This record gives sequence, structure tokens and C-alpha cells, in this order.
Amino acid sequence: MSLYIAGDEDVNDIKDVVAVVANSKDEFIGKLVDQVYAEEFEIYSEDRYLDDFLDDVKGNEMAVFSYAAIGDIETFKKRVFYFTDLKYYEYKEFDMEKDLKPFIAAHKDLEKLNDVMVVFANSADEATVKAIDIYTEDEIHDSIFREHIIEKAVNFSVNTMFWNVDGHYAFNQYCGSDKVYNPHVYIKYRGKSEEEIHKLVDQEYRKNVLKFFADSDKDYGQQYIDYIFGDYEPNFEDDFYRYFCKKLCLAGEWAEFDVMPVELPSEVSI
Repeated sequence: MSLYIAGDEDVNDIKDVVAVVANSKDEFIGKLVDQVYAEEFEIYSEDRYLDDFLDDVKGNEMAVFSYAAIGDIETFKKRVFYFTDLKYYEYKEFDMEKDLKPFIAAHKDLEKLNDVMVVFANSADEATVKAIDIYTEDEIHDSIFREHIIEKAVNFSVNTMFWNVDGHYAFNQYCGSDKVYNPHVYIKYRGKSEEEIHKLVDQEYRKNVLKFFADSDKDYGQQYIDYIFGDYEPNFEDDFYRYFCKKLCLAGEWAEFDVMPVELPSEVSI
């Protein structure tokens, strides 16, 4: 027995994904049609003229209209969907895992069914962590993500979040001001020279970085600090990006995730 998920070409929310437990592809197709035909037929019938409809079912007229002729309107609607919009649905198949509940998961910016995952877990929280693990394995090789991590410019990268003092962004964001730092910084370090403040803000930055990497068993925090303040090309290993990506996602900083439990039929036990 397998778990299938399916969605049309416009899927952009996990609520639009259909989950079906079936023993074969044919059984899955039948159950998929049963689940979605009514809504799809309503959308289809509003968008098509009669000529378009006849073109869509050309070659399958008997398989469609024979049910309408005997008054079986529900089967007629199913056949219309089967021979028209079903072709726009994609699907993925997953083996069931014993003793664990299935969940559908995806980042909130999903654009296609391939962005949707099925994970097996004991809870939604555990499913979220597993989904982030899967997502991270692809994302760490993405050039946009890597650039976000290694870019040194403030305001244009993850580096920005470490430049804070007592939860306030360290640098001045007010147009027309010649001050380097946020007013909160000057209040905190009242009486200090600009050079002294600069050193203290740098210290806060370093503390923030080390705190972020505190639960890593590798020296990533110091490596990152050395890179930011150094003058050389980044040479971080994949595990560095993996650690960064997972931690950012868990905090909802790089990608946020939706997780939804799959409702299993009563005859299926886990």
C-alpha cells in the first residue's frame, strides 16, 4: 500500500494537495477522481463553451455521454473530469512507514507539486523538522542561498541580523542623519567616543555570531567571524551551509513551512 499525493499545475498551497492511500496507480486514479471531480467539474463548466467541451472529449463521447443519457449525472461529471482536466494533475508516490503518521509539508512559497514533501513522524513538530532537513539538502547548493550567507554587505544578507545591540539594529536607518549608529546605541554607550562605540558594537556582533553557532560541535562561529572581518574568498564546507539553512528555517527566517496531517481511511492502520 502506498501514499499518493496529487495536485494540478497551479498548486501553491498544501491545502490544494490531494492525498490518497491506494494499492495501485489505477486505484489511486479512481480515488483521486472521486475526491475532486465535483469541484473541478464546476470550474470546468464555467470556463468552457460547448464547442470547447466537445473538442476536449473528442474520441471519448460514448464514455462520457452514455451516463448523461441514463441520468447518472455524477458519473457523467467524473468522466468529464477524467477525460479533460485530469491530465493537468501531477502525482508522487511514497511507501507507507509503519508506526509513524504521514504528513504533507512544504515551504509557504511552493509553486509546484515537486515542492511538496511527505514525511512520517509522531507529531507535527517532528514532521516540520524532518521537512526542513529534506529541504535543506537541496537548498544548500542553491547559489542564491549561498550568496545570502556569504555576502558581507549589511542590509543585503544574513549578516545583517548579527549587527544588533540589545535587540536593536545597530546602524542608523534615518535619512539625513550623519550618525553611523542607531540612537539606541548612542544612549547605551553615552559618554563613549565614536571609536570606542565602534569597538563595542563589533564586540556585540561577535557575541551574537558565537551565540547563533553555540550548539554546533564545530568552530563555525569563529570561522564566520574571521571571514566577515577578513579579506579572502569563502571556503566553508557544505555542513556549514547545512547548519545555517536548518537553523534559519527553524526560526522562520529563510523559509517558513506548512505541515498538514494526512487523514487515513479507517481500514488503514499505522
